[in-house]
Amino acid sequence: MRAWLVALRIARREALRSKGRSALVLALIGLPVLAFAFFAVTYDTFTLTPTEQADRDLGTADIRLTGLYDKPVKQEPTDFGLTTEGDQVELTAAAATGLLPAGSRIIPWTEGSATFTTKTGRGGLNVWELDYTDALARGILRPVAGRAPANAGEVAITTAARDRVGAGVGGTLSAPDGRTWKIVGLVDNPQSLNSDLVVFRPGAAPFSSRNTSWLADTPAPLAWSDVVALNKRGGVGYSRAVMIDPPPYDPATMPQRSQNSGEAFQFATVFAGALILEVVLLAAPAFAVGARRRRRELALVAAAGGNPAHLRRIVLADGIVLGAVAAALGLVLGTFVAWATRPLIDDTVMGASPGAFRIFPSALAGLALLAVVSGLLAALVPAWTAARQPVVAALRGLYAVTRLRRRWAVIGLVTLVAGIALTGFGASRADDTMSMAGMVIGEIGLVLCTPALVGLIARLGGRFPLSARIALRDVGRNRAAAAPAISAVLAAVAVSTLAGVTLASGTNKYVDSGEPLAVPAGWVTAQLNLYPPGPDQPPLPAPPASAFPALAAAMSSTMPVTATVAVGRVLCADATDPICWVGTERPTAQKCPFENRGDLSRDDQKAARGDPRCETTLRQSYGPAFDQVVIDAKDLGTLVDLDAPTLDAATAMLRSGGVLVADRFAVVDGHTTLTLSGATSEARELRAAALALPEVDSPVVVISPEGVATLGLASAPAGFIGVTDHMPTLAERDAFLAAAAKVAGSWQIDVQTPPKPRDEPFLVVLAIVAGAVTIGAAGIATGLAAAEGRADLTTLAAVGASPGVRRMLSLSRTGIVAGLGSLLGLLAGLGAAAAVIAGSNRALAYTWPAFEQPMPYVVPWLNVFVSLVVVPVAAMVGAALFTRSHLPVERAA
Repeated sequence: MRAWLVALRIARREALRSKGRSALVLALIGLPVLAFAFFAVTYDTFTLTPTEQADRDLGTADIRLTGLYDKPVKQEPTDFGLTTEGDQVELTAAAATGLLPAGSRIIPWTEGSATFTTKTGRGGLNVWELDYTDALARGILRPVAGRAPANAGEVAITTAARDRVGAGVGGTLSAPDGRTWKIVGLVDNPQSLNSDLVVFRPGAAPFSSRNTSWLADTPAPLAWSDVVALNKRGGVGYSRAVMIDPPPYDPATMPQRSQNSGEAFQFATVFAGALILEVVLLAAPAFAVGARRRRRELALVAAAGGNPAHLRRIVLADGIVLGAVAAALGLVLGTFVAWATRPLIDDTVMGASPGAFRIFPSALAGLALLAVVSGLLAALVPAWTAARQPVVAALRGLYAVTRLRRRWAVIGLVTLVAGIALTGFGASRADDTMSMAGMVIGEIGLVLCTPALVGLIARLGGRFPLSARIALRDVGRNRAAAAPAISAVLAAVAVSTLAGVTLASGTNKYVDSGEPLAVPAGWVTAQLNLYPPGPDQPPLPAPPASAFPALAAAMSSTMPVTATVAVGRVLCADATDPICWVGTERPTAQKCPFENRGDLSRDDQKAARGDPRCETTLRQSYGPAFDQVVIDAKDLGTLVDLDAPTLDAATAMLRSGGVLVADRFAVVDGHTTLTLSGATSEARELRAAALALPEVDSPVVVISPEGVATLGLASAPAGFIGVTDHMPTLAERDAFLAAAAKVAGSWQIDVQTPPKPRDEPFLVVLAIVAGAVTIGAAGIATGLAAAEGRADLTTLAAVGASPGVRRMLSLSRTGIVAGLGSLLGLLAGLGAAAAVIAGSNRALAYTWPAFEQPMPYVVPWLNVFVSLVVVPVAAMVGAALFTRSHLPVERAA
């Protein structure tokens, strides 16, 4: 023990004496600790506790009643999901009171939307009716400025709504019909900081659509058994007590869940393994370079009687001391940065307010231990090397050129292949732990192969200019210093690439797996609305014929459209029917055999997931705007993206009186069965010649005027589809709404918007953190490797080399280290991401209905460019800038 205390004192003294090297080592170990401490604290702070989530969903209420049905329901305990065979009925105050224990107090919370005048025209805003000053609603909204509305003529708005309408506290909010309200308060919605919300007093909002729920204060907390009893009476409610302490899954009282919900592939497990390896590899070059620069000092210890064990302890003590200090600094700075950047993170990344500031003690303790252990592990090889160095050669400043040992290259290659095999096997079984282990083993194998790769690349030096030739020779000769630096860059780039590919693929997954669009994203639809304005009221009258060209002109003048397509609608037998749904009917043999079979076994779900008939069933389960259209055949190429042969065949089908359908299983022997149904018309079926469209964004059914005549039907104008050259801005949409309001008729205006990525904010933070670590680690690691070659720069200066030559040598060294590390890291990251995505998709193979689609493999080319170009170039420029023109004379041997 005393020997270790002596070694620790020597390590502390050396750290204080060599402040520059110590600072670089601390930075290299502390940088990932800082970054991942920031991520851990941010994650813990923004992951709401059940109590915090209940406060935002319920305020201080004991329960929130959200619906009422005429038959029993099954609901989720905490998520807003339910199943029932009944029809929804109005949840009045009397009905809500009747569902609750005697003595309960309730207040209404109505959510909906309405149209208001904005800075650029008119637009729909979210609207609430809620007395947020009531104790039951405390926590749902956060007052920012002003006060709450006190009467029907006052409103409070969010910051996003203020920016859209162009008026704040003290200003006026107006509706297109001339009604006005005074803005008296500014609030934030903690659940969605970017929502454009207007808050009215109960009963005062001009809703165009609404849904009322009730917050209730009950005499006693409501347990899950109380909620189940409420469900049996048709009520739906979310209890605070249940949200804070949810019950286990019970199929008798809860909706069916995916049977493999507990087997989901955990990305966090894979990232954890990658991050641990990254911290270890980042620490390696610090001690490899440090031990070589201290070889004379260590030789003096040996000459004074120190044995190899003493030398090993001294180098290992370096790892312990610097690892502990780096851990402390990294944790403190990471926690501070997380605290300081909360406002930036909640606005730009999360879109929601954080919970109470929490520091995730278990994660920070693990990071601290990891930093110390990493320092110790990173010092093992340098310690072993230092203990074996020739004392006389070290005192003279000489060192032997290391030979390329084939056995290490072979071991590395075998380890790499084994890691790849284990990762693939884990992915095939959706085993995240096995995939993580395989990825770590494979990366270790790649690290073991690095010295051999360095030696092979060094043999190419004869083909390059002098500076690059010297750099390649030096890197090949000093593999003990170069290989750890390359491995550090490799690890940083690999984690950054893994995070980037996973983020890009997840984003693309959610964009591709949403409701099928009738037209591509960004296009505009203007559809005639004839629905009755209320129950027991007649349909709205059709506008005059002049309204349609006026609407097309309004669209062209306000939206970024390059073309407009006139769209018609099929009329049912009752021409006054406000809607006539035209769909397709599959033959029995083409229907999904697993529909309407209740709970499916694991094997049945897997079979259904692999049956293409069931995939199409999912795609046809939605009804987007203009899902059936009547268009001229010449406009088909504008509306649907088809290759030339398919477009020619589809156009010919329309001109011959046939129809186009999106469901290929509805077409048998060139014909399909069309179903027509309306609100007041009896359903009927028609047989028509048909062609199935490929899997593209398209309406469910496309008919031409010739087809309408062939089928003995009638049609009428329905609106327009606008082809745009970019996603319309909010200002352009508001301007179009204002212009369309001046056209006779009631119009439903929509911009086709793909689903937004969800459940990914923490992955965004992780990708940012990994990118920052990559840039910083590459610079520090290559800087440490370059410090090893300062003697060569001095020698070059002594023989008359210009500062430019010396800078080029430093630049070349850095480029080799950073470039090779980036290339290997990119390959490792892309491979690891492929395994992660395969494992995630494999976990979905047993889930049907397919509520979640497989994740595609998407390469973020910007990340690739940063890894292959920006990281090496930044390191090279830094090396060139920090290479001094005049160097001090090194000690002669």
